Amino acid sequence: MYHARNPGDKGRVCAAIGAAYHAAVAATIRAAGAGDYEAFCRLVPELGVDDPTPSPERFAAEMAPRMLLAERDVSSRREVVGYVLFDVLAGVAYVRHLVSAQAARRTGVGRALLWAVAEAAMARGVTTWVLNVKPDNVAAITLYESLGFRRTFRVHAVRIDWADVARVARDVAGVAVTVLAPEDDAGVETALGLLSGQLGSARALGGRTFHVARRGDAVVGVSAFDPGFPGTYPFKAASPEIAFALLRAARAHAPADQTFVNMKLDDLEAVKDAVLAAGGTLRLEVQALAGTLPQPMPRSS
Repeated sequence: MYHARNPGDKGRVCAAIGAAYHAAVAATIRAAGAGDYEAFCRLVPELGVDDPTPSPERFAAEMAPRMLLAERDVSSRREVVGYVLFDVLAGVAYVRHLVSAQAARRTGVGRALLWAVAEAAMARGVTTWVLNVKPDNVAAITLYESLGFRRTFRVHAVRIDWADVARVARDVAGVAVTVLAPEDDAGVETALGLLSGQLGSARALGGRTFHVARRGDAVVGVSAFDPGFPGTYPFKAASPEIAFALLRAARAHAPADQTFVNMKLDDLEAVKDAVLAAGGTLRLEVQALAGTLPQPMPRSS
């Protein structure tokens, strides 16, 4: 179990982190469980995205094991006032959601959750972390930059109908799209600049199909498709034509009555533009940030 630190430590304290605890209310950070589904459903709308809420079963199997919750006393009872969803990959911690209840904002809950992620990551020898944030979320960006995050690239969430994919997808001369074998994940990640362990992390969640695009011996694209969402991530393609070829391969694994697919595109402006030109819609644009994990805060004696 993780606990927010006592700000009265007299040892050497990283200033950016230490300031968080001087402002923070008493909070306990703990691991999530299947029984926290109701709290998750109450908080997840604060993200301001239109993703479908996962079922209780999916929450328990895929999200709770990767989630920490912040609790504090509210009106004489313990209440979940925030959560963080994250993955610790090979060499990097990926913060996927960070949510605080409106009443708990600017009280240090977000910082406490981030510090718990940092502790978990450092315990596994990880030294860097990444996350995404809406460009207009000034308060969140200020928090992240105070912890050493710096802006990198833009991420676009788009949606396109399968009918539009079928209309524009074509074979690409010299490019073969095949099922990606697990033993090839690491090489594909390196070739396409994905985070190390990113494909394996997606495989561990189950229910996904993986395709790779190759031009000769060169890797030029990859797709991890989750028909239950439905969506693709991780997703990389050297060109829009290759992106549509990967989508066409994924379509064969989607339910027959499924009408659309979501895509999360990291630093793929040309692909985003092509999807929109083909009839897709832009659902969300966010800023990616990356940084070095802060040094550990000393524990109270």
